[in-house]
Amino acid sequence: MRVPPSLRLAALCGALFSILLSHLHAQALVRVMPLGDSITYGMGAGPAMIPGGYRDPLARDYAAKGSPFVFVGSDSTNSTAYLTANGQQNNEGHTGFRIDQIQANINLWQSSAAPDVVLLHIGTNDILQNLNLGTGTANDTSAAIGRLTTLISTLYANKPSLKLVLSTLIPIQDARDLYVKNYNAALSATVVPAFLAQGRDIVLVDNYANFITPGGSWDASRFADYAHPNAAGYAAMAATYAAVDLPPVEGVIFTSTSAAGVAGEDQAVAVNLITAGQSTLDSITAPAGAIGATFPVTGLNDGSAAGNANYTYYEVIPAQAAGATPAAITCELNTAVNASGYDITSIQAITGWADHNLGAQRFQLFLARNHEEYVNYGTYTNANTVNGGNSSFLSTVSHSSGKLASNVTGVRFVFLNPDPGNGETLVGASQAGSSGGTVIHELQVFGSPSPAVPARPCALAGAATAGNNSQDGAIAVNLIRQGQASLSSVTAPTGSISGSFPVSGLNDGSGAGPANMTYYSVSDASNGATVLPVTVTFELNTAVNQNGYDISSIQAISGWTDHTLGAQRFQLLLSVDRGAYTGFGTYRNAGVVGDGGTGYLSTLTAASGGMIARHVTGVRFVFLNPDQSNGVGSVGNSQAGNGSSGGTV
Repeated sequence: MRVPPSLRLAALCGALFSILLSHLHAQALVRVMPLGDSITYGMGAGPAMIPGGYRDPLARDYAAKGSPFVFVGSDSTNSTAYLTANGQQNNEGHTGFRIDQIQANINLWQSSAAPDVVLLHIGTNDILQNLNLGTGTANDTSAAIGRLTTLISTLYANKPSLKLVLSTLIPIQDARDLYVKNYNAALSATVVPAFLAQGRDIVLVDNYANFITPGGSWDASRFADYAHPNAAGYAAMAATYAAVDLPPVEGVIFTSTSAAGVAGEDQAVAVNLITAGQSTLDSITAPAGAIGATFPVTGLNDGSAAGNANYTYYEVIPAQAAGATPAAITCELNTAVNASGYDITSIQAITGWADHNLGAQRFQLFLARNHEEYVNYGTYTNANTVNGGNSSFLSTVSHSSGKLASNVTGVRFVFLNPDPGNGETLVGASQAGSSGGTVIHELQVFGSPSPAVPARPCALAGAATAGNNSQDGAIAVNLIRQGQASLSSVTAPTGSISGSFPVSGLNDGSGAGPANMTYYSVSDASNGATVLPVTVTFELNTAVNQNGYDISSIQAISGWTDHTLGAQRFQLLLSVDRGAYTGFGTYRNAGVVGDGGTGYLSTLTAASGGMIARHVTGVRFVFLNPDQSNGVGSVGNSQAGNGSSGGTV
């Protein structure tokens, strides 16, 4: 039978629409945050870890179901080769954390990672540490449930459309399991129904049942110790989480098209925020990536994709002067020009080189918002082959809503080894002896300045400061100085390298000499360095003054110029009337500080004048990784072995 042209056209349009819809949904990455304590992080018995915990098998389960997702969070340690290779190493699992400690940090974590889905298992440490569980009778956990309700309310206040997958606690194999059972019973009886009544997207999953035998006893075959799973236990948890479908959300779209390696392919260069000389670009940090004098790193952002002088090359196995994959390229945007950062509509990378067999290019994309931590926005792979000649692939990362992210202050590309079948062969005589890799023709970021964001609670004033006693001003009214009656306790990691930089320097009333400094590293844990982010908590003495304290200003002296430790960043949280710690903003010092051994004196005062807060009973700093362009270099021979990765002094 002959089909009328109108029906053929309708069928064709329908097919094209289906393909387009499938493409959009297939490329929409659901941002999933694993949130909780050591059971989320992946602890086993004692100090032993189960790499990836439930996250490795869950990532495989999601992939098998075809669910497009990315794990998000501020931590990327205790990963596996599979998680790392697929850009899924991030999480928000924190060993030893209670509900109140998650609450104290959740605004920062949620703002930075922007999850669509949260997998929440929290409360075990409240029971293990016997922290104000309830009335103290009949294994009551009502107070802990109250804290959990507050935490969930905060998650939804930050993002009303959030999907929360709430897990029952897994068993504790001793008498404290009675508290676990009461806690879990309250989840199904009161917590979840209350949020469902508010119209929230919340699902309760029963991971407790995964650790119970058919006879009702604890299943020892799934425990590493009294409270932590082994690999079999984590696999069971993963299957339980995977049974909950991820939501179809607006998300990232990846498109890849062939592009001749000529200047004409560098479209809309006028709005490319990272073009060399563009006022919106503050700095770019990248490996040299050259072979001989060709393929210079300056080709990454010069606004042209034409000719060898505009290409940058990173190889799989470095045999020449070239940098190797994975290669991280960080573009810091200029917030001196626009303090609120930039709204990003799309990001492009022109990569590959057909006649040298450089197809299947792969890269991870990270964005930093408001100078916070860099967050993974996905891993992308071009097609295996490119067109003939010198053509390549133009990769475009955008968002189905039209906006990829707001208030962006930094863009990072991590170029990975290409797929083995396409990128690890010899790439031609012009790259003598090369093992293959990535040729980058051009990187482009499109967008516009973000509107002004609401003012932070505190105003930041900063000035270079010599590291000596004279800079520790108003010492008589410093409430947290060592020995001050207004200070009850200080909780902080040790933060020393080979006996230097003791934690006692945090509040001794002096900024002079190494003995009065405390050092936290970006990534180097050798020589006793504590790795960022780091939480330092000062509890004020309510035995001396039961109403707490009215805080007029807060100062931090940080950084160290001659060791390239600029761009220090920290979050401030305050506890009022002994309540939960609440965020009072994240602050960043200047990118550079003065000459010699100077640091930076940051002073926070109330933006509206008067007091920052009244009835304060605790002050907490969370020190974050410095910006890539300023704080991750080697910090000098005084840090034994010169092997440090940078950080915060």
